Amino acid sequence: MYVKTVNGRLVSETYLLDITPNGAQITGNFSVVIGDELSIGLPIMKDPGGLEKQEYVTARVVWAQKAYASPEEPLRYLFGVSFLNPFKEMEKLLEMFRWRGY
Repeated sequence: MYVKTVNGRLVSETYLLDITPNGAQITGNFSVVIGDELSIGLPIMKDPGGLEKQEYVTARVVWAQKAYASPEEPLRYLFGVSFLNPFKEMEKLLEMFRWRGY
């Protein structure tokens, strides 16, 4: 499952590694620092017309570190966030996350 936007900015190669009702672990190609507040656009479901819907959640970075895959790979970052305003469809997101096997 991927993250589409952070602070209103489209991001690429940013993925949810784990999610709970209170927070998430994310990997991305941009750095953050502890205490940063992020507005994260998460894909929830497709509407009847087949378009993907996004829910936005505000989160605070609670830990962050560089993630080295290999010298040939671009630098990536891992960070954990705590949700500041969990949304009503969080259970649907958790179900999608489990169902897709992420």
